[in-house]
Amino acid sequence: MPFAGVANRRSVIGVESLCNFILLAAQHPKAAGELFLVADEPAISTAAMVRALARGMGKRSIQLPVPPVLLKTLFSLVGKQALYQQLCCSLEVDSSNAQRTLGWIPERNVEENLRKESASYRGL
Repeated sequence: MPFAGVANRRSVIGVESLCNFILLAAQHPKAAGELFLVADEPAISTAAMVRALARGMGKRSIQLPVPPVLLKTLFSLVGKQALYQQLCCSLEVDSSNAQRTLGWIPERNVEENLRKESASYRGL
């Protein structure tokens, strides 16, 4: 995988954490009429995400330090600019409104949650 040189930040949320938030928001009186963006913390890079998923599946993650500008050029040449954006650019959400308004506490172990989720794919 060519992501070792990509220093982006991605917000993700685990299934259990999302379900906990939905239950809280459904019952909390201050949630009515609000818009909440939620994610576990901290944000994680694509490279760290790939490593965590590979570990969970019992695989080795081999990543090459390809410069992002080279990746962007290669994706552009094959007409896949959107895929470059999805894999290499940062995408973070701010969960502070949910934390402040509802007292929601996001999970703090993103990499461990990714390892656990991907471990379920080992037998497939």
